[in-house]
Amino acid sequence: YVVTVACDTPFLPDDLVERFIAALQETGRACCVARSAGGVHPVIGLWPIGLARDLEAALDQGLRKASAWAEQQGAVEVFFPSAQLGGRPIDPFFNINRPEDLAEAEALLEQAKASRIDAADL
Repeated sequence: YVVTVACDTPFLPDDLVERFIAALQETGRACCVARSAGGVHPVIGLWPIGLARDLEAALDQGLRKASAWAEQQGAVEVFFPSAQLGGRPIDPFFNINRPEDLAEAEALLEQAKASRIDAADL
């Protein structure tokens, strides 16, 4: 298997791969993708390496949408609930696309760091 993740998702769940493997075992499917309250995240998935030739063929035919390819492969969607960071719920697949998103991620990390320090003082 190979795990794929987007490079702009800094708060991936610690149990991502474990939950993917469990979903494959439970469903008997060959591959899976992440889902959250924000929707499906087809770039974040677990794929058997045996699909490499199918992926290459799809790319040669002009397919460029990860969601379309995942659907063609029958990928099961694995739901991940909101995570807590800095005392607030966030999408575990929070995506940094703009400078404002980066600023928000940095603020969340600072809040989380402050929360840990405050808790240590108790």
